[in-house]
Amino acid sequence: MKRPFELIRIMLVPLILAVVVMAPHQPCAARPGRKPAAAAEKGTTKIGTTSLLKAERIRLAHEEKVIRVLRQELDLQIRELLKLKEDISGLVIQKNKLLVEMKKLNQQNNPAQKEAKASEMYKKLGEYYSSMRSSKAASILQEMDPKDVVQILLSMDPEAAAGILQRMDPKKAAVVSERMRGGNGDSTQ
Repeated sequence: MKRPFELIRIMLVPLILAVVVMAPHQPCAARPGRKPAAAAEKGTTKIGTTSLLKAERIRLAHEEKVIRVLRQELDLQIRELLKLKEDISGLVIQKNKLLVEMKKLNQQNNPAQKEAKASEMYKKLGEYYSSMRSSKAASILQEMDPKDVVQILLSMDPEAAAGILQRMDPKKAAVVSERMRGGNGDSTQ
């Protein structure tokens, strides 16, 4: 892809040339304040007029060729700009598709992030309850949801978890133990 200043140069050079070429051409003698050489001489000949006409035709033919070349270059540049516009549109569409995919991936990763945060939280709670006396920790865990109790106990040292389980209500301890081994443990207490 060309740099922006190169594109501007490519577009402006032919336009400047077109303006210069299409500007009215006045021979040196026809400029204001000067008398044409032919008018200065009263005896203008047919040969001089014919050669002036021929020179003017050659000049006009040359200018027409230049104009044709400039038009071709301008058409080429227009086609290039249209192609660049299509390329940019394609890139914008591709960018939008990638953004949608990124959002989907972020949403898919969110459950994993939530699970990781929950695991970290249960680990911290396990550390807190491990530092307590087992009778005090058991009385607190007794009042919690068995799913949370299972996660907390699993994050603890097995000896500390066993000490807490033995001080819990036997029915609650049975439900928690059942869930810890992978059973369903339907009863809530």
